[in-house]
Amino acid sequence: MPCPYCGTPMSNPRRVQCGAPECFRAWRNQRQREYLASRKAQDGQRYEDRYKVERICSDCGGTFLTRHGQRCYPCARRWLAKRGAEARGRLESERAAARKQLVPAGPLRRAETRRYREALERLSRAASGTRPKNAIWVNGACVRCDAPFVCMLTGDFPRYCSRRCQRADYKARERLYFEHCEVESFTPEEIFERDGWRCQIPGCGRRVKRTAVAPHPLAPTLDHIIPRSEGGDHTRANVRCAHFICNSRRGNRGGNDQLLLVG
Repeated sequence: MPCPYCGTPMSNPRRVQCGAPECFRAWRNQRQREYLASRKAQDGQRYEDRYKVERICSDCGGTFLTRHGQRCYPCARRWLAKRGAEARGRLESERAAARKQLVPAGPLRRAETRRYREALERLSRAASGTRPKNAIWVNGACVRCDAPFVCMLTGDFPRYCSRRCQRADYKARERLYFEHCEVESFTPEEIFERDGWRCQIPGCGRRVKRTAVAPHPLAPTLDHIIPRSEGGDHTRANVRCAHFICNSRRGNRGGNDQLLLVG
């Protein structure tokens, strides 16, 4: 027996559709239409009209049937159009204010000039339609070199004027982090090969996915047996291979405590 919606043959003659999402949706909509038609034939009105009450429009003063709302349909359309125009006006004013922030107040240094030029290029791309026109532009001061900059807000609030300052700040923080511990030079692949590409956290012991990259749950990561936050060293003896999800669940607990895995 074929499916009445897509024609796929069905082995069970009691089925009314093959079970595909499109066929199930069409069957469900058909049942709903048949039910509403039967209720209308029985009661003389649509099923949803039984919950409507008569109200007076707050704009034109006429009466209308509705389940909720203070305006009739024509007045509600005019009110929504007016609200949309006001919202568009506010958006245009915000864009104009953002463009004014791009005007330099004085002579710029070399790094600031490059950042200013990149901001102008982004703004021109946004105006041409290649970037969203409702983008938010922000200005701030770099936490590394204190240079002012203007950029497009894409996620968290920006803290650096360039990637160079970001990398320099990360390296400085890493040097401060490793200042009071022993450090050995090795690559993560050496530890993964040594551990046979298996998670060494007690309670797991399964293989990691070599091609995965964090934050994939099965991505290989380096886990410090004695966490660095607790004074552990960055040495071969203190690191081991671990899944990203297992490493995240373990947190900064020291020692070889049994990891309670869910699922």
